[in-house]
Amino acid sequence: MYHPSDPRSGLTTNPGTPGASATSEYGMPKLVVLQDTEPSFTSPGESRVWYVRTSAFVVAYYELVPWDPVALLPATADRIVIVPHDEEPVTLELGSASWVTDESSMFVAAGPGAVTTRTRATVIEVASYTDLSTFPHAVNEQDYATPMPRVAAPARRRVPGLQVGVKTYPMSSYPPIPGRFGRIIASSNIMANLLETERAPRDTTRLSPHDHADFEQCCITTRGSYVHHWRTPWTPDLQNWREDMHVEYDSPAIAVIPPGVVHTANSISDGPNQMIDLFSPPRRDFAEKGWVLNSLDGEL
Repeated sequence: MYHPSDPRSGLTTNPGTPGASATSEYGMPKLVVLQDTEPSFTSPGESRVWYVRTSAFVVAYYELVPWDPVALLPATADRIVIVPHDEEPVTLELGSASWVTDESSMFVAAGPGAVTTRTRATVIEVASYTDLSTFPHAVNEQDYATPMPRVAAPARRRVPGLQVGVKTYPMSSYPPIPGRFGRIIASSNIMANLLETERAPRDTTRLSPHDHADFEQCCITTRGSYVHHWRTPWTPDLQNWREDMHVEYDSPAIAVIPPGVVHTANSISDGPNQMIDLFSPPRRDFAEKGWVLNSLDGEL
């Protein structure tokens, strides 16, 4: 249920999970608060990396120290690299080429490479996979000891024009437009929405509780304090019922929200508050609304 002022209020109704019975249980939403979690990897130069997975992709959350290159994930297709903040000069290297940004930006990148910075900086990488054994250990790996319920089988796509090189999207090129939801970039198999920075707590009379039929949502907060609200629908089996969850925390953190779980979130600090939403596969409903900023580049 979206507030009428929310651009998403015009989306088509959630059709329900294909093939899921009324008795199918729901996955458990999880929140990884990075300051409370040991990194997956610490480089010799003391940069820290956390790997968090979903059923379809891996998030690498980099806290980089100056001039300490850290290798990107061994993605099986192109990936999205996000520089969420605008005060941290970042260099992305692929082969012998490099790209530099000193503002909030998103990259669609293909091929092996590394990321380095001239200052302490946060960088986020999102990469789809076909074989999780090729990726480093995720801090939430135990959550996937059994497959996540209600998730549709992934449909992997390869777009020939995206198999090499980098496409760069500085966020200053995309000022807010009334009726457009966020700032969305898509690769072959990933969609990322770098939401506008909030400078005050979110208006709690304009929240957006909703659910997704057959795919997970990953939500990253890089700055600010938030509350995640999660409600699991009842099934005929009382043993599967859960209390509503209202989880308050300080960023940075990464949440994974299973299909069917009603969710919304609100910032509660004076700011800056920064949130990023991730989906795989890319959402057709967002693309059909014209919200994908790089839709002319062949990703969708």
